[in-house]
Amino acid sequence: MTAPDPHDPLVVHAPLTRRALREARARADAEQRARSTARPVQDEAMDAAAAASSTIDVDASTVADRADTATVQTLPIPVIEPDEDGPSHPPIFKPPPPPLPEGGLRPVPRPLTTEHAHARHARKPRVGVTARISLAAASALVLAGGGSAFALSQLPEQNVSVTAESTLVADITGSKVGPRMVDPTMEPTTTPTAARDETVPSFDQSLASIALCDTDDFTRALKNGDDAAAIRAAGGAEQFRDAVADGQAPCVPLTDPTHVWVVVDKTHALDPKDYAPSPRQQPSGMESLDGSGLRSDAADALTALDKAARKAGAGQIALNSGYRSYKTQIGNYGTQKADRGTKGADAVSARPGYSEHQTGLAADVVPCTDGSCATLDDVAGSPQGDWIVKNAWKYGWIVRYEKGETDVTGYEPEPWHLRYIGRDLAGAYHDGGYRTLEQFFGLPASPDYAD
Repeated sequence: MTAPDPHDPLVVHAPLTRRALREARARADAEQRARSTARPVQDEAMDAAAAASSTIDVDASTVADRADTATVQTLPIPVIEPDEDGPSHPPIFKPPPPPLPEGGLRPVPRPLTTEHAHARHARKPRVGVTARISLAAASALVLAGGGSAFALSQLPEQNVSVTAESTLVADITGSKVGPRMVDPTMEPTTTPTAARDETVPSFDQSLASIALCDTDDFTRALKNGDDAAAIRAAGGAEQFRDAVADGQAPCVPLTDPTHVWVVVDKTHALDPKDYAPSPRQQPSGMESLDGSGLRSDAADALTALDKAARKAGAGQIALNSGYRSYKTQIGNYGTQKADRGTKGADAVSARPGYSEHQTGLAADVVPCTDGSCATLDDVAGSPQGDWIVKNAWKYGWIVRYEKGETDVTGYEPEPWHLRYIGRDLAGAYHDGGYRTLEQFFGLPASPDYAD
């Protein structure tokens, strides 16, 4: 058999015994003399390698069986597996190693594992075209919009006579719910790289999340207290509601009692607790049993509702109880607590500072026939009560505490308790099939007080 080429980089010589080594050396010397004139340098390197191998202890019987063939072993070069994102690599063939340095051994390099190869060849994440367009558009809008309007002004005082407030004990109201908003004054938080969501929003999504609070028409309407104009600037009531419920309109304060969309329930109190709406007035051409009035826009809307009910043949409606001050509510809730205990009172009456009546946007109504008006308990099942359920939304009103929603509102059903939210929002509320303001604005249920 022909001896292996000592210069082949894929050949590794097996260790030999002394006798086999002498025979191998004899054959190597003969071949060396034949090539001495052409390759002296390579022969010297092979001699050095053969001399070093003679010092290694091996199993004599195993080597003897293989000595006559000068056993060689070929080792395949490992193929680096392709990483998840990058292309496959072909087998890598390396040149022969250089001669050993004088008086020492060449350091043995650490083997390249598949893990190391993946780390070395892993590609950097790329930002898609959609993401770059979205980020560029967002930056341009922020620069052009001039920031968000977060603090809103109170409605201006007008020289209008203030009507009386209700002193009735029959109260059912709520408190206010804080919206799912991000305070723009807070420092942004940094998301760890490992937990960061790499989903890139679309161009339209990026605009939707910033455009509402960074458009001049919308922020100007908020600042001026023009709720109808703000809803129009948002693209309509449904778009306004979606932006607020999805947390994409942080400049819209659901806890500001000057706005028709204010949410009042047992989780959050009015701010300030002694808030009083202005201007207030009596509903025109409509009987008010306790002499209380409503906020002006709500009073006009209740007048329109009563006229429509009469025209439709449902009958006359009277205002049983409208605006109540913080001080009046202290007395109302105290009376209920004395009669029912705290738990019983909380089911039918709002604590001071948590009453929708204090906003001037809530009205308790009763049916009237032939100049005689019934009680709150007579609303359900009456022609007026049935007509209200079907048509109140057309005039900006909703039934605030419906049957089956006590777990959300914390109050027993009150078919007589109407809440004004404006025609635009009431239309979206009705069309969407909502039954509570908490659900409408994507807020958590509020059946109990925090304390």
